[in-house]
Amino acid sequence: MSVGLDRSSEAVPARRAGTACRKRWRAHSRRRFVPASGKQWHDRTFVTETAAIENRNDQEHSSAMTTDFANIAELQERLGGIPPERIRLHPPPGTATERDVVRVHDLEGRTCELIDGVLVYRAGTLLRGLCQTELVCRIMDFPHVHDLGIEVLSNGPFYVAADRILAADVAFISWDRIPGRRIPREPVARIVPDLTIEILTEGNTIAEMERKLRDYFEAGVRLVWLIDPPTRTATIHTAPNHCESIPPNGSIDGGDVLPGFTLSLRELFDNAEAVGPQ
Repeated sequence: MSVGLDRSSEAVPARRAGTACRKRWRAHSRRRFVPASGKQWHDRTFVTETAAIENRNDQEHSSAMTTDFANIAELQERLGGIPPERIRLHPPPGTATERDVVRVHDLEGRTCELIDGVLVYRAGTLLRGLCQTELVCRIMDFPHVHDLGIEVLSNGPFYVAADRILAADVAFISWDRIPGRRIPREPVARIVPDLTIEILTEGNTIAEMERKLRDYFEAGVRLVWLIDPPTRTATIHTAPNHCESIPPNGSIDGGDVLPGFTLSLRELFDNAEAVGPQ
């Protein structure tokens, strides 16, 4: 069974390439694909540390209940009009810290972003996850072949400002940004990626993505891809207000960040939407 799959003969090589790539990903993901922290979120020592800080963290929140919004609607507006179910109310909005980002991921297995003391769940759908997998397959080997850097999934959050922690669906960090090529041990990295990739869903809003673009580029990100599965299009940003729209029959490229890399949107979405053995 397939969803929106182009069964024309010219699409066959793309599906075969995607299948081979997925096999390589499964074979090498443990060795080569790491969170930005350089450690597993569910490390036993890390769980113990998380439990040990839980009580102290709760005490900090109880003494820091100062917010400057009047109601949930106002909070939603400040966060870009995102759906209320994406806003985590514990700890109280306005009081969350990096520790809470780490604790929620460890205890719930979900990734939150930290926006001005508010924990925000990332929007997610099955199609987004499939597109993320396909993007990783397509990009994964390229940086290593050319010895350019490493890839990071959304479970590798990073700081973009003192009060902002974001987690792109896929990110690329060049070796030039990693001192001594040693992966940071902190659960939340203080290394800003060169490339961030966001896969859009109905749970994302225009205002939210405009804010993220500003945050990314102000922090030092060089290139942002916004992938839109519903329309099978993409937008390449080299600055918050400087972008190129890519149609469904077009290709995205790595620019100066991943020179020589190109990816057909048609291949990306056909392989992501294909279901079952190929």
